[in-house]
Amino acid sequence: MAHIRSTKSEVEKLFFTLRLNVLTPDQVRQTIEKVKVFRQKRAGSQQVGSNPKPGDVYQSFVSEKMQSGEWKLKTKQETQTCMNLFLEIIGDKPVAYTHSDLLHFRECLLKLPPAFQKNPQIRCWTIKEILEKPWQKTLSLSRVNRILNGIISFFTWSVKHQIIKESPCLGIRFSKGRVQKSEKPRNPFLPEELRVLLAQPEFVDPGEVARHPERMWVPLIALHSGMRLNEVCQLYADDLRQIDGVMVFDVRVGRPDQSLKTESSTRQVPVHPDLLRVGFENYLAKVKSEGHERLFPMFRKGIDGYGHSVRNWFMKLMKRIVISRCFHELRHSFAFYLKQAGVDESNISELLGHSRMSVTSRYTHQMTNQRKLEILSLLKFPIEGTT
Repeated sequence: MAHIRSTKSEVEKLFFTLRLNVLTPDQVRQTIEKVKVFRQKRAGSQQVGSNPKPGDVYQSFVSEKMQSGEWKLKTKQETQTCMNLFLEIIGDKPVAYTHSDLLHFRECLLKLPPAFQKNPQIRCWTIKEILEKPWQKTLSLSRVNRILNGIISFFTWSVKHQIIKESPCLGIRFSKGRVQKSEKPRNPFLPEELRVLLAQPEFVDPGEVARHPERMWVPLIALHSGMRLNEVCQLYADDLRQIDGVMVFDVRVGRPDQSLKTESSTRQVPVHPDLLRVGFENYLAKVKSEGHERLFPMFRKGIDGYGHSVRNWFMKLMKRIVISRCFHELRHSFAFYLKQAGVDESNISELLGHSRMSVTSRYTHQMTNQRKLEILSLLKFPIEGTT
């Protein structure tokens, strides 16, 4: 900018000299060329200042989100992945993207195969190479929406900071109704599938349970409490508490390394009597006697919390026993079989810590732990344990 101001001063002197009519024809031509150079530099400067590229301003966007506490590290990394994908498909041009650019980006997303960034066979391919292939399975609408959310948040921030006048993302997400219609519903484990699952060595062989106690207890706790994977894996030993004569899992953010999906996820869930019957108190006592603070000290925290190793093992287990299920369907099974037992949906939502419970319900419909225990006791799954 200082160089441009200096050039401007020189051009003003040249115009003054021209008006005095003291230049030769060659000097006039030289003067005109200098004026052209000045105008090009000034135009370029104004374009960079008023219309920067995403790469120029993205770090400011990220820094603000992180410093405000609005984002966690996981959100930062996920959004960076979304932006990298956007720039690879559309290009790192000035931020003034059009609605057509965003529609084109969305159409490209719909052509990408699931887990394309993790698949060892294609993760080294360029996006262009991946898009050229006709894939039988492609990203779900909910996955496309999650990627679009990262891009929308960047352009919304850009409007807020007057980098652009309006966002090109208006109406770019798929509607909730369309997403729900397109999604394959998650079904509960069938009774026969549960019998096969719970008869595996990880649940009944004393030696296997001793080597990998987490492989027995994490799925059993999830199935009998409806807790999410990370809610189980991040538990500390003192999150098991006696309250009003009932032993409960105190699901909370009690330490810096703990997190919950929503505020309504904070809750207390009684320990199912069948967990106690097959030796959970013995496992808890062993963890404490060995001086461990965490209920599952073998886990290490990753970007998704503490549950990645169990999730990976569970996927391999499902392939081994030829059952097409994921870990989260244990939570669906908990809800499904309670509903089958005649439990009111509001009670099930409270046990699950669902965010869709109304504010009124949270204040007027809070069950006692004794009542929760009575409801949980309606669940009867075929577990034998090792004791």
